[in-house]
Amino acid sequence: MELDGTDHAILYLLQAESRADFTHDEIAEWVDVSSSTVSNRIRRLEDEGVLESSIR
Repeated sequence: MELDGTDHAILYLLQAESRADFTHDEIAEWVDVSSSTVSNRIRRLEDEGVLESSIR
């Protein structure tokens, strides 16, 4: 799986989210995409094993 700039930006902010508690809307605003794009990208990154799901 190849990651693009949007994926990298989301991953960077998710790493910061553990300390800053960003919402998908806030990440979307920072990355300049829609909240649904952030949700879809996170779901894809989880499905590909790049991210571990936070839902247990």
